[in-house]
Amino acid sequence: MKMKYKIAVFILGAILICKPAGAQDKEETHFSVEWIDNFSSEKDIETEKGVVSQFLSLVTGDTEEKLLKPFNLVKYADDSYFILDQGRFLPLIVSPEGFEVVKNDDYKTFPSLVGVCNFLDGKILFTDSKLSKIFIYDFNEDELKQFSTSLDLEQPTGIAFDISRKKIYVAETAKHRITVFNEKGKLLKYIGKRGTGKGEFNFPTFVTVDKQGNLYTVDALNFRVQIFDKEGAFVSSFGEAGDATGYFNRPKGITVDSFGHIYLVDALFHTVQIFNPDGSFLYNFGGMGQVNSRFWLPVGIFIDDDNNIFIADSYNARIQIFRLVDGKK
Repeated sequence: MKMKYKIAVFILGAILICKPAGAQDKEETHFSVEWIDNFSSEKDIETEKGVVSQFLSLVTGDTEEKLLKPFNLVKYADDSYFILDQGRFLPLIVSPEGFEVVKNDDYKTFPSLVGVCNFLDGKILFTDSKLSKIFIYDFNEDELKQFSTSLDLEQPTGIAFDISRKKIYVAETAKHRITVFNEKGKLLKYIGKRGTGKGEFNFPTFVTVDKQGNLYTVDALNFRVQIFDKEGAFVSSFGEAGDATGYFNRPKGITVDSFGHIYLVDALFHTVQIFNPDGSFLYNFGGMGQVNSRFWLPVGIFIDDDNNIFIADSYNARIQIFRLVDGKK
C-alpha cells in the first residue's frame, strides 16, 4: 500500500498535558511517536485495478468504498487489514486491491461488532456482543462462519489469542469475567467475577496478551487495567477514574509494544495513554480534533511487530497510523 508520508513528530515531554505523580522521566528522554498517515477510503490506498477496470467503474457509476465507523482492527499481512466497521454493521478487508465487505448468507449484518484478533493459519476471530457469538473468517477459504457453535456466551466483547499457548481469551462483559478457551473452542477456565477486588471485574471489555502470555484486561467500570499471568493468576492492576492525564474516563482498546509498554485508548479523552509494565504513566498522544494525529472518540488499537501503531479513529471515520521511535537506537 502506497501512502503519502507526512511526518509529525511528537516529542514525549512536549505532548504531556498534565503529568501525574509516578511518571517516568527517564523513559521520556528517548521515546517518541511519529504520525505517519491515515486512510478512510479506497482513494487513500494504491489499488491494483487496471485501466480497463477503472474505466468500467467510471462508466457503471460504481461508488468509492469508504469507512463509516471503524471500531476495531488487526493487521493480518503487509498493507492489509481486517476492520470492524460498526457504521456498516459488517467487517471489511482493506488491502492494496481495495475494500471488500465480509458477510455470508446466514449473517448479512452484525449489530454490535467489538473485538477482533489474528488467529491460526490465516484466520481471524471477531465478536458480536448483541449476537453473543464469536465468528471466524478464513482468508484461505474466503469463508465466514460461527466459531464453535457449542459456546454459551453472554455479551462477548474483547478477544485475544495467545498463539504460543493456543489460548483464546474473551471478555464476557455481562458476566463480569474473562472466559478462556483452547484453539478448538473447548472451555478451559473462567477468570474473575463481579466486584472491585483483585481479579474481580465490573464490566470488562477489551483484552490483549503479550508474547510472555500475560493477559491485560480493561476493567471498564472499575476504571483500571488488570494484568494476569499465563496461568490466569492475578499479577497487578493500575488506574482510577479521573479527568487528568494518567487517569481513565472511557478506557477502550488496549495493547502492548515490543518494549512492554501498555497502550490504552481513552475515547472521551480522545487520546492514547502509554504506561510502563508496572502501570506508571509515561506519556500520551492525540487530543480531540479532525486534523492528522488528532482523534474523535477512538476505540481500537493494534501494534505490529515493527511497533507501527494503528488506531480506529471511529468518529473521524478513518484509521490513523503512527510509529514508535526509540531514540537510543
